[in-house]
Amino acid sequence: MENGTQFIREKKERDFTVINNTVLKDARLSWKAKGLFCYLLSLPEDWIIYQSELLNHATDGRESLRNAIQELEQLGYLQIEKKRDDKGLFTTIYRVIENPNETDGSGKPDAENPMRKTRCGKPDTTKY
Repeated sequence: MENGTQFIREKKERDFTVINNTVLKDARLSWKAKGLFCYLLSLPEDWIIYQSELLNHATDGRESLRNAIQELEQLGYLQIEKKRDDKGLFTTIYRVIENPNETDGSGKPDAENPMRKTRCGKPDTTKY
């Protein structure tokens, strides 16, 4: 018997998700945050994220989910924007960003947006 790791993979024809390896190799993120991110990318693009709904799809509690979301937000993988709708009610818009190194969430490469800003409007000086 050989030493090492064996991967038993199946041919993927349906029900799979393609993910940029950036998030998976980012050592600043916990496994929890990486798992949540992969789950979010597995959702349909027209799916609306509700934290209360996410709680129904894993064993983590509310605080664990919030911590994972906060990690992803702090490192640029998730942008959260609160807005008022036409009726004056607050809605939350989530932007899931596969590779924050390449875009600021607007779809434009960083070269076109050299001063990315944090949620509080200050320039983000984080180096990736």
